[in-house]
Amino acid sequence: MRKNNFYLELTFIFFVSLVACNNNDADKGDFFEKGVTLFEQGEFDKAKLEIKNAIKKDPGNAEPIYYMALLNEKERKFKAMKSNLIKTIKLDPDHTHARLKLSKIYLLFNESSKALEELDYVLIGCNFRMMPVSNDNEQQKKIRKFQSEFKTRNKECTILIVHSKNSPEQWTIAGFSDDGVFKSVLIDDQGSELSVELKKESANKNKIVALVAAKLGRTLLIKEPDKLDALSIKASILVREEKTEEALELIDGVLQKDANHIDALSLKIALLMKEEAFDEALTLLVPAIQNDGKNITLQVLKTQLDSKKNDTNALIEDYEKLVEFKPDDIYIKYALAKVYIKSNKRQKAEEILRKLVQDNPDLIDAKLALLDFLYTINVNKAENQLNIYVEEYKNKYPVLIKLSNFLIGKGRSARAVEILNTVVTKDDISKKDKATVNLILAKLEISNRRFKNGSAYIEKVLKEDASNADAKLLKAEVDFANENYEAASKLIDEILWQKRDMDKALSLLGRINLIQGDLDKANANFKEALKINPANLVALKFIVDKAISEKHVGYGVEILNRALRLSPAKVTILIKLIELNIDGQNWDIANQYINIINQQRNGSLYAQYFRGRVFQKQNKNKEAIAIYKEILEDYPGLKDALTGMSESYSALNKQSQMNKYLDGVIQNHPDLVFPYILKSQLLSLDKQNVKAINLLKNALKNQKIKHDISLYIELTRQYTVLGKKDDEYKTYIEALNYNPENIALLLRLASFYEKINELDKAVEQYDKV
Repeated sequence: MRKNNFYLELTFIFFVSLVACNNNDADKGDFFEKGVTLFEQGEFDKAKLEIKNAIKKDPGNAEPIYYMALLNEKERKFKAMKSNLIKTIKLDPDHTHARLKLSKIYLLFNESSKALEELDYVLIGCNFRMMPVSNDNEQQKKIRKFQSEFKTRNKECTILIVHSKNSPEQWTIAGFSDDGVFKSVLIDDQGSELSVELKKESANKNKIVALVAAKLGRTLLIKEPDKLDALSIKASILVREEKTEEALELIDGVLQKDANHIDALSLKIALLMKEEAFDEALTLLVPAIQNDGKNITLQVLKTQLDSKKNDTNALIEDYEKLVEFKPDDIYIKYALAKVYIKSNKRQKAEEILRKLVQDNPDLIDAKLALLDFLYTINVNKAENQLNIYVEEYKNKYPVLIKLSNFLIGKGRSARAVEILNTVVTKDDISKKDKATVNLILAKLEISNRRFKNGSAYIEKVLKEDASNADAKLLKAEVDFANENYEAASKLIDEILWQKRDMDKALSLLGRINLIQGDLDKANANFKEALKINPANLVALKFIVDKAISEKHVGYGVEILNRALRLSPAKVTILIKLIELNIDGQNWDIANQYINIINQQRNGSLYAQYFRGRVFQKQNKNKEAIAIYKEILEDYPGLKDALTGMSESYSALNKQSQMNKYLDGVIQNHPDLVFPYILKSQLLSLDKQNVKAINLLKNALKNQKIKHDISLYIELTRQYTVLGKKDDEYKTYIEALNYNPENIALLLRLASFYEKINELDKAVEQYDKV
């Protein structure tokens, strides 16, 4: 299933049907006709070869290039698709299917104005330019320039209207007739229909173009189905711009002429869902599905609708139908498995994933989906399955590397290291795979601040290949962590000399600029990194935070949306967008992103939490508490859910119920740390500090959590409130016995020494830091 923004889904659903071939040259047409046949049969790789040959044979024919764009679409290579659509239109300006598709691509790349230009051409049948000029000489220059520009492009209908300030009652129109003759006509008849229309403040562009084209001898070819498609896309742009009423007017106009127009119908349903008018949306959707039962777009909308209604049984039916439509799509099956889990049908979930693996024995992603599921329900079962896969792929090192990366993502780095250490010693491992393994091991060591070990792995890679940019970048990161900024900058210069488009190098350089106090250079480097990769999280955070701090929240959201379009599954980006929209009280938009994050692998927990946050911010605290409780059944120590629940109870003046709930969590899960800390904080608010201290002391008797820093820090806070300096000091010393290098503790102890005016000892602690 495509994991994209809901409105992007609507932008891309149902690209226009394939157009027919009209090529009279049999020799040139053989390749093309064969390519079209293969395309329609779903043989896209073979079709591509034939279409390429057709383009070589006849580079001036627009149709094969258009089909190459369709193949790019199948490959999700949208930049190449965009380029081929532009070429198609250059060769055949009246190719409305290409213009409609190009408008959708422009929307994908957030170029709404360009999308509207293409749509206007389809809707009006012509490009339209209106230019005010200061005098007659300037007017003549504009007309000559226009004639020169379009002399070789006269097949493309473009009309120029010039209005001179010297002659306010006169207009000059210019353009090429159907037979390629350039005409320039003065309109000075004040009573003419064209003259009257031109003088209106809100002139009807369609009417003006039709009248001008008639005078110039230009035929406008507008097909009704194409017009309806264009209006639907235009409506989607208006929806993006939050001009809902204007969008609905266009949508309703389309549906009056074609009640089953998929794009318009989808938009209407989406808008009703946005307003939570679920019954009305269903009233439109059910007949549409009955009318076109095999339409996957409508089925996806039904899935979205039932998800919003939390109708689990209906959702299961929806996904089962989607599986019928796309039996090879592992993401749909994985989504179905997740719904089965939610409805306590774990056996069915496991069956569907195991069947997926059985049917696709070479598809490693299917096996990873099964592993992901097993780790959620039974770790021992997951480990056994993992061992089977490790044995199965013991000589396929790229697969073992992929398995290791999966384990790292699941927080099981130790097992990943075991596998990688075995792989790297193999005699038949390729240099490329060996370098990949060493760099993964280096990253793990660096992430745990074991820089010496990490550097050793990096040097192994550089010894084999001194120009390896990834290894150099990791080395620069180690230098950065060790505050050797000069060495890091030097390495980054080398990297950028090799690979100017390495966005991670630029973002690291931006971080160095920040530390050195050069905000302008930092800003420039982060911006450059985002140009290369709009989803670069380091650069994204800086630019978005800067925009928000400067009260340019809209710009921050725009940047995040741009990143999301290229990395639709990036949970970090989705979380930031949800948080911004919750803070801005844009509930509908926040819920849209929550629905998206819910579709990501392991995204259901985030979605559930943020739904609770939305309710909480809307002062619907009872609903928020119900959601937080549901989360805490599976994750009883989750800090954010416990905090949100506590805040909601506080808003209802029922903090005693939260205390009671925490007592139950502590009793049933004595090894979880945060419930103790939150209970301590609540007791402190009620001025029961002694009771809080006893609670924390009891927690520190638990062997499993007795060395936890946060418990000690909370205990010192309680002693500070009571003014018990000796006990506060003893607590710091006890904590540092277990954690002698903990920076947070050292800083707090230094602050304590300052408070009691023992400045030399404070300096000593700062030196340690």
